[in-house]
Amino acid sequence: MKLARVSSNKGSLSRNAKTQTQGKNMVRDRISFASRLKELRMIAHISQIELAEQLHVSRAAVANWETGRTRPEARSCSVMLRTMARWALGSLR
Repeated sequence: MKLARVSSNKGSLSRNAKTQTQGKNMVRDRISFASRLKELRMIAHISQIELAEQLHVSRAAVANWETGRTRPEARSCSVMLRTMARWALGSLR
């Protein structure tokens, strides 16, 4: 009986390790998104307020995205893609 318990505990440890790895990947992705968004905004010489106005969100929302606290909703992502395309073409202003 003790052997069965030990082997089932090993299974739960590997599931915990997998969950921790997924959590670390999500944090890394969030930081990557945040830093890239800020970098692109800075390259385009656009303030958080200007970006927020273009995306129809608050400046605080943009700040939260750039610090990795939150991520934009799907609606904001589609608008953000169009806005970034305009940045790349230099026609935002």
